[in-house]
Amino acid sequence: MNDYMEIANSPQMWIACALPIIVIAFQAVLFVKRGLTTAKKIGITDTQIRHAVRNSAVTSIGPSVVVAVGTLALVMALGTPFSWLRNTFIGAIQYELTSATFGAQFAGTDLQHMTPIAFANAVWVTTICSMGWVIVTTVFSKRFDKINQLISGGSQKMVSVIALGASQACFGYMCVDKVIKTTMFETFNVDGLCCVVGFAVMVITTKMSAKTGVKWLKEWALTIGMFIGMLVSIPFIA
Repeated sequence: MNDYMEIANSPQMWIACALPIIVIAFQAVLFVKRGLTTAKKIGITDTQIRHAVRNSAVTSIGPSVVVAVGTLALVMALGTPFSWLRNTFIGAIQYELTSATFGAQFAGTDLQHMTPIAFANAVWVTTICSMGWVIVTTVFSKRFDKINQLISGGSQKMVSVIALGASQACFGYMCVDKVIKTTMFETFNVDGLCCVVGFAVMVITTKMSAKTGVKWLKEWALTIGMFIGMLVSIPFIA
């Protein structure tokens, strides 16, 4: 099949992606059931349970919408089944788009010009890279405190700095060439303009979240930045 979307949206992909999602749904039901049973055992009242459930449901609306909107961007590149699977498991559109982009780049293209090989690469990269979280947490969960002490020298701030540096290096690798072309005025680059505008919008949104105390607004930052960045590009590509 020359059109990779035929593979991405094939019945086989739907079946393969649905099976692990069924497992996730079963786990969710199991956790709720055990949580309610434990709540009764430790003396939590029905009124307190209903209050907690109501508050949790309301709080989850913002992040859930973020995931849903972000999934639309992933669907355009990787099809519906795999996007549904990834955001059901991980729910982090930043990771999915980044790893999928790297997978496509390894095949000599990008998410806008996907091929069957690039699609396969993107699927493998997103899947294999996330396996590390499962393996590391399984093997080293009891040793995390010691590892943190070793890496950071006992400074919790240093742990945050290391994590921030790793993520910034990853996103910087993807954007720096486009931004330099735009800011240095070598050529007018629409992609670079979108990067700059998207970054500015993310900063503003994050600061608004910190100032207003609306935590879920921070989760919207990437999606809002992507959306406005795309809007800015319309006059130049229409």
